[in-house]
Amino acid sequence: HHLAGAAGLVGLTVLLGSAFGLVLAVSGWRAKAHPLAVTLGGGVALAALGALYAGGLFPYFILLRVRPQGVALLTLVLAIVVAADTAAYFWGSLKGRARLLVRVSPKKTVEGAVAGLIASVAAGIVVAPVLGLGLRAGRVAGFSAALGAMAEVGDLAGSAFKRVCGVKDSGWVFPGHGGLLDRATSLAFAAVLAYYYNRVFL
Repeated sequence: HHLAGAAGLVGLTVLLGSAFGLVLAVSGWRAKAHPLAVTLGGGVALAALGALYAGGLFPYFILLRVRPQGVALLTLVLAIVVAADTAAYFWGSLKGRARLLVRVSPKKTVEGAVAGLIASVAAGIVVAPVLGLGLRAGRVAGFSAALGAMAEVGDLAGSAFKRVCGVKDSGWVFPGHGGLLDRATSLAFAAVLAYYYNRVFL
């Protein structure tokens, strides 16, 4: 149990490092004429990375579901991420001034990101007791903040993939909203964290 949890945390660290690396690389990328996939010669490595990205993340929804209290944790993840995304969007639209990472996601703001973190904590504190998870308020607050931050990283990583590929939407579902993958990456990253939190602490 402990070895599996430790191995999972190593994997999670690698995942986060890769996501941050991609986001930082795109934020510093100055090419305008062509997407990075073309400039790298066809983007075969990028396609492989995308396959690993989707194939490695989304099974965690099922893995979390079959864990003890998995349904409650999935519900909590959904509530926290939706609250964070909604608060970040509306507060960023109303009060956002400082751009977060313009080349990765032009509309995201620092104010929106902070609002998202606050909303994630509030949602966790309200929803967790209703789900009967039996966690202390301090632990719920920390866990919720971590989920909110992870969701933001996932969202930025999804946007970075699109910028690298030179596309506006990741698919035809939800056109104008980034596509289905764009809507799901923040949830997927949060689900990964929730799974390993469950393995190690619950």
